[in-house]
Amino acid sequence: MSTRTIGRSARQHRRGTLGRLAEIRHARRLSQHDLSDISGVPVVSISRAENGNMPVSITVYKLAMGLGVDPGELYTRPEDLEHDV
Repeated sequence: MSTRTIGRSARQHRRGTLGRLAEIRHARRLSQHDLSDISGVPVVSISRAENGNMPVSITVYKLAMGLGVDPGELYTRPEDLEHDV
């Protein structure tokens, strides 16, 4: 199965990333372009952040303000991580 056929909810979050960014953006029915317009963060930076690349702290702050959340809410939570047992 290719990664294209796997839904976003099935992707494993990585510790220390903005694992909830896409989830929160989708909940607010915003495209990456919409969030870019609201936050002033380039679309390419939003895409990279949603794909696991950690942006600098000012970018995290701008994204959080654009989404109306606390910056800490964008980070992957421990319960979001899949644990190997």
